[in-house]
Amino acid sequence: MQNIKILSISLSLYMLITISLMFLDGARYSLLLLPIVVIFFWMIYKENKKAIGDLKRNRADLRQAERHLRFTIDNFPFPVWMKDHESRLLIVNRPFARSCNKDISEIEGKIDLDVWSKAMAEKYRTDDQSVMKSKQQKIVTGHIDDDGHDTWFETYKSPVYDDQGAVCGTVGFSMNVSERQKYEDELRLTSVVFDSSYEGIMITDNKAGILKVNAAFTKITGYSQEDAYLKNPSLLASGHTSKAFYKTIWETLQGSGSWSGEIWNKTKEGELYLEWLTIRAVYDPYDKITNYVGVFTDISVIKESKQKLNYLAFHDHLTGLGNRALLKEQFEEHVHLAQEDQLKIALLFIDLDGFKSVNDDFDHDTGDKVLQIVAKRLQSMTRVDDLIIRLGGDEFVVLVIEVAEKQTSKVIAKKMIAKLSEPYNIDDQRIHIGASIGISTYPDHGTTIERLMQNADKAMYAAKKSGKGRSHLAD
Repeated sequence: MQNIKILSISLSLYMLITISLMFLDGARYSLLLLPIVVIFFWMIYKENKKAIGDLKRNRADLRQAERHLRFTIDNFPFPVWMKDHESRLLIVNRPFARSCNKDISEIEGKIDLDVWSKAMAEKYRTDDQSVMKSKQQKIVTGHIDDDGHDTWFETYKSPVYDDQGAVCGTVGFSMNVSERQKYEDELRLTSVVFDSSYEGIMITDNKAGILKVNAAFTKITGYSQEDAYLKNPSLLASGHTSKAFYKTIWETLQGSGSWSGEIWNKTKEGELYLEWLTIRAVYDPYDKITNYVGVFTDISVIKESKQKLNYLAFHDHLTGLGNRALLKEQFEEHVHLAQEDQLKIALLFIDLDGFKSVNDDFDHDTGDKVLQIVAKRLQSMTRVDDLIIRLGGDEFVVLVIEVAEKQTSKVIAKKMIAKLSEPYNIDDQRIHIGASIGISTYPDHGTTIERLMQNADKAMYAAKKSGKGRSHLAD
């Protein structure tokens, strides 16, 4: 087009000069003018034809570009639009049209109020004005209540500029982020549970480097998130656990993906504590371990309480000796030891003579102190492998191993009677009691603890009838 303008101007100037000359000599110059005019017109024709062709090609390219744009935005899986300065919808894609149940032709050229509810339209217009005024992108998150189901959207808006750099509208797109919102809600809930748990929790990478710990972890171990980050859990090692044990844990995790058990660890201050630890492996979709999660509880207090309860369950609270339950519990163990060495077991059933008068003449507190002294005297006369039991009241039982002959148990009983008959000095008072002992042996007088007890009890009464302060062997 520029070339046509130049040729037209040149031709006009040339013709003006030629016409001026024709007035001077018309015939000669008219012959000269004709071919030149033809040439110039021919050149103008060619340039004009070329310009028309370029214009058609440009229009075809423009239509092609428009088709490409339409194809592109229509195939986005989310609504896309562009608005002018007055928030008029210039371009929308098919997902946008579907979202408002209209055809594209019904939307383009309209304003939000023609498409959405008044409240939504006003909100969208306010957002548009904010973006154009600030000349900054804006991200807006909101939700639509669809028959009781919240659908969450995240909308991105950006200003559009004309050739002079002035803001002339906005462009935007909106994505359904309901699944992401659900995941974030679950993540927040998990985070609350993680931080609120009374159990210590640590998350490591697949190389066992600690990534995250919770508040309970810090409370139990003394190590903060910063202290533990990327450290190996071995920073808790107490030194009381063998390398072989840790190797077993690791091999179990690689094989089954989980391990649980008791383990001793150490706090930041160096204090030992016993924990119940559960470790689980976390896998990716390809069954590759990506993380480990360890959950533990400090069971030191529980263990101590359990030991105390266990002690109380099997021991007499007054004397500290074993009780009837411990006798039943350990009888089989004593039998096993005796059978291995082909030995016998003697059961000595002891009943204190004259103990009732102690409670009557003094008080129960004095009687308790006598019983405690009796327990100490029996302990001083027995070995570690022997078992001393207080059945209750003033009755005691002693299990003695390595009794090769029946007469040996009678010797032991005689020594016990002598020891227990020594005076008891309590609160400046001298108290005298005695003891009678019935004896039964395994397996001569029974193979069960119940049978041995019955026979020893009978023998004890026989000893009392014969004059007290004596022992008697079961028949």
